[in-house]
Amino acid sequence: MKPQTSTAPSTGRHAAEHELLVRELERRIEILENLEDSSFGNFTMLDWVFCIIAFLILPHIFLWMFV
Repeated sequence: MKPQTSTAPSTGRHAAEHELLVRELERRIEILENLEDSSFGNFTMLDWVFCIIAFLILPHIFLWMFV
């Protein structure tokens, strides 16, 4: 199996597919950039509680128990 040394696609059908994928990705990025922040949801108090427990309290408990 020959390793690829370039990220550029070969000519022909692969180049056309690559160009199609690039255009689709650019279209999706533009759609996401134009959305309002509220479209992605809100960060509630429950989210904060989960983050504090999962990333601050539990690691300390595991360290205390197993180290």
